[in-house]
This record gives sequence, C-alpha cells and structure tokens, in this order.
Amino acid sequence: MTFELFSYVNGDNINRLAYTFLLRKEEPRIIAVVAGHLRPELAKALLTELPDELQAKIATEAPSVPRVSVEQVQAMAATVKENLDFVAAGIERLAAMLEQADSTIRNDIIEYLKRERPSLYAKVRKHMLVFDDIVGFSDVDMRIAVRELRTELMARALQNASPELANKFFANMSAGAGSLLRECMGCRSGGLGTVAARDKIIESIKGLDKEGRISVRPKGENIMD
Repeated sequence: MTFELFSYVNGDNINRLAYTFLLRKEEPRIIAVVAGHLRPELAKALLTELPDELQAKIATEAPSVPRVSVEQVQAMAATVKENLDFVAAGIERLAAMLEQADSTIRNDIIEYLKRERPSLYAKVRKHMLVFDDIVGFSDVDMRIAVRELRTELMARALQNASPELANKFFANMSAGAGSLLRECMGCRSGGLGTVAARDKIIESIKGLDKEGRISVRPKGENIMD
C-alpha cells in the first residue's frame, strides 16, 4: 500500500482532514481511496470523525479501492493536500467555508474548535457572521438591513429567537412594520423553515456589507497559528 502518498496526514491534522471532507462534501469514493492509503490507525481515526451514514457509504466503496490506478491516487493525494492546506491557510477562508457548510456540520466543527483549540475558535468566530450576531449590530446598520428584508422572511427567521434578538428587529422598524411582523409571526403558513430563513437574511446582510451600505464584518485576514 502506498502510504507515502499521504505521508502529510498525521495524528495532528487527521481531524482537520475529516472536517475538510465534510466542508467540501467530498464523495464517499474519494474518502474511501484516501482512507485505504492511510496507515490503519489514521484511517480508523479519520472514519470515527465522520457521520455514521457517511461511514456506511465509504464502506460500500472500499472494495473498489484496489482498482484505482496509482496515477489516480497520486492526483487525489495532491488535491487532498491542496484542500487541507487551503483550510489551514487563513482564518477568513476557514470561516467562509464554515458559513457555507450545513448547519449541523458547522456546529460540530465549531464545538470541536471551541473545546480543543480555543484560541483558533476565538479567531475564526470573529470572522464568521451568523444569525445570533445580529443582536450586536448598530441601530444604524440594523435599520438599513431591515428595510431590505421581506416581512415574511423575518417572521420565519424570528421563530423561537431570543427576546433580545427579536427586539433588535422591532426596535429598528416603524410601529406599523413591527405590527405587521408580529402578525406574520403568528401565522403558520408554508414556505421556508426557520434555519433557511435565517440563512437568507445573513446572505442579504453580507451583500449589504459587501456593497458598503453597512459595516458588520471584520476586515483583514489573520493567519492560523
């Protein structure tokens, strides 16, 4: 077995490799090939970091690993290393990938960083923008953001939100708009779920920030320790 092709994988970065696969939604076949070319203890560590459903899919792909050519494995090794280095390259890049990840995966990775690498967690968290961060926006920025959001979208997003967060919206809109929002929040019509609605709002806020109409994100890039 050509372990040397993945010699850059070790006990220190095996967790990062697993999270790179999750963030990039890597195909089970690719993960199976990588795991098949890792030393047994590293392959086991990699698989234990992945969800059970994904582990099952990887297992079904395992028999095909011997049929993959050396050239294909070499190409995979180079790509995986590039992706692994990309995740390690900077705080903003990692934060951006986490923001785009599935909410369950994002929360799992954030909890891991918070528990195992608190200093890195603190840096990454500063460069992320999630729905709960809205409570810290200035009133000026919030008023601009609220005017750009549909009432139905805000109503969905504010379901089960903390009173402090909900008040951030109500305090920065007119009495009439606030009354309409409360009315919409009491409705149980179809449409987007709460998580999807919150994601839509964050995307809108990012757009406003990028256009320079509001300023809610940190500027500049810090490199990982």
